[in-house]
Amino acid sequence: MAEPTQIVDILKNQVANAIIHRKIVSLGEFCGIIEVPTQVINKHIFHIHDCKADGLIECSQNSADRAATYKNGTPEAPNNLLFIKYEEFVNQFNKSNKCDWSKGLSRVDFIVVTKEFPKHFLMHEVSIGNINSKKADARNQFIRTLDFLLKVPEMKECINQFEIKRCLVSARGCDDIKPTPRGMADGFGRPYKLIPNPSEVRIPVINKVGFTIWKGNIIDVE
Repeated sequence: MAEPTQIVDILKNQVANAIIHRKIVSLGEFCGIIEVPTQVINKHIFHIHDCKADGLIECSQNSADRAATYKNGTPEAPNNLLFIKYEEFVNQFNKSNKCDWSKGLSRVDFIVVTKEFPKHFLMHEVSIGNINSKKADARNQFIRTLDFLLKVPEMKECINQFEIKRCLVSARGCDDIKPTPRGMADGFGRPYKLIPNPSEVRIPVINKVGFTIWKGNIIDVE
């Protein structure tokens, strides 16, 4: 059984190899140094955004582009969450218009796993705009990303060992994360009670491979 942290090695080796060799017409050898960008976050409460602009996963609670808030473990014992910037990982295989090994390959923003033990495996897509308008795009991203990853035997084995497997879509600008008036959003405890929990979306093709899919902005990682 693979350890959760071995997912990085699997991405760097077997998944990278699958990306490079998935084309019928060979683009030649990929000569770049393959990197898997990651960050470990072990805070109880933290907020994230699309990190394309500044490269940072975390943002402040009051940030205009905050897409989601994580409630991670307990204040006394938060989980060590390994965030993998999966979109950034795949993007490195695009070297030019003529040599794009990643062309046509779907890529979610983040893969998130509990670092020490195989409990949570999350695929998280964050975006701009109303969350309801993003569901169809996210659905296709999840389906195609999972289809590709699960065809890599080592990755399939790694994913299947996790107890809780979820696809999550969060969007910036949603009504449920707008700041509350007159400072009501000071601190996390009170707004957490005011913000609706994520709601589950039934998508049989995703459920069939052991994942549930959720839309919302509060991500509870017990």
